[in-house]
Amino acid sequence: MNRRILIVDDDEGVLETYRNILAPPERMTSRLKGIVGEEAPGVQRFDLVTVSQGEHAYYHVQNALHEGKPFAAAFVDMRMPPGWDGLLTATKLRELDERIYIVIVTAYTDRSVDEIQEALKRDALLVHKPFSREEMCQIARYLSLSWDRDTELAGYKRRLEAAISDRSQELDRSRHDAENILNGISDALLVISTDGRIQKVNPAASQLLGLPAPELVGQSLSRWVEGARIFSAYEMQALSGGKMLARLTRQMTIGERTTPVQLTGVAIRNGEGMLDGVACLVAR
Repeated sequence: MNRRILIVDDDEGVLETYRNILAPPERMTSRLKGIVGEEAPGVQRFDLVTVSQGEHAYYHVQNALHEGKPFAAAFVDMRMPPGWDGLLTATKLRELDERIYIVIVTAYTDRSVDEIQEALKRDALLVHKPFSREEMCQIARYLSLSWDRDTELAGYKRRLEAAISDRSQELDRSRHDAENILNGISDALLVISTDGRIQKVNPAASQLLGLPAPELVGQSLSRWVEGARIFSAYEMQALSGGKMLARLTRQMTIGERTTPVQLTGVAIRNGEGMLDGVACLVAR
């Protein structure tokens, strides 16, 4: 658990109270453990840094990030003359470290919760003085655990994004390789759906049918091939069973002429193994 907590308050007496609650001396901790047990809130000890001005807090957060030891949360007093007030301090800290949790601690009511949330956008709490030991311990523990959870989720997100990126690059390479193979075939090659509509063509097929590829996609191949169906029900059944249909003779209208061609069909399957289309090679 990240137990690093930053305290910002211009009252040395308040800072000492924080130290006694969140980072009690070892002798006090041992005595409390013996009385209330290991898990009692009063026994929790945090790695505390205390400062009296917002500018000093900014330096400590900046330095902590540089050293790779960020703070989980900052408890910030609202009024700290003569320097930055609590809201400006919290805003500056959030600009440095978007992950840090902010707790505004004040004895006054001159800033509303809505105003604080509007300035900090998220992960901000408002606590009024005087506060209790149990309240401070519970908040510090909760925010430390929340910081750990956020960091773990961020790690999962980065790994997932990296995996998606790698897979996307792999698919792009595969698609590029497939395009090169498709374009390099000298015979006309068409990918058609199970109802005979053109889904993809190579340059040779585009030249054979006399239309650019974008105009061919979506059209029925029966416009060029005689007969109600490109493949008979029996042939479609054979394709579904994994067979390749080779050298099927069809009459194809090319321009104003009808000429015999030979079709070779190979099944294309979807992710569930079902017939999704046919790769059809046309040889004259």
